[in-house]
Amino acid sequence: MAKLILRKFRVIDIGNIMKLFVNNRILNDINLPKKAKEITKSYEMKWLKNTIKNYKLRKPEEYNLAIIIDGDFIGGIGLHKINHNHNNAEVGYWIGEPYWGKNYATLALRKFLKEIFRKFKLVRVVGYVNDYNRGSQRVLEKNGFKFECIRKKAVKKGNKYINDKQYSLIR
Repeated sequence: MAKLILRKFRVIDIGNIMKLFVNNRILNDINLPKKAKEITKSYEMKWLKNTIKNYKLRKPEEYNLAIIIDGDFIGGIGLHKINHNHNNAEVGYWIGEPYWGKNYATLALRKFLKEIFRKFKLVRVVGYVNDYNRGSQRVLEKNGFKFECIRKKAVKKGNKYINDKQYSLIR
């Protein structure tokens, strides 16, 4: 059985981020409005340094962790739009393509949820998934998220709008 840990990102993770994350199949599924060829090392380094800076804040707007399997960096998971007044946030995750289909996202989300509900005293976590991304929908469902609605034309891909699905987990 593979050993999965979540840890804070480090500057040295930039190489793995560039190798695994900068991939159009991943970027398309997480709705980053950029293509892989548009993402530079300096662009990702800026994100990485901001992520590390957020670890020092008592009430960050984001909280991101690296997903590690048997010592290897395989992806990332994070909490975004943390609303400390209403105790809610949005969750997102990605796994490098060579590691797809091995249940790692489900396991990482399960571990992450335990930490963030305790750390941020959350009451509600929401996840948005492109309506065609059945794998990510299953990750949310296996972790207790409930389907709430389809958001029509919520995401723009090039010149086309697509629907996404909203899921939530209430504690």
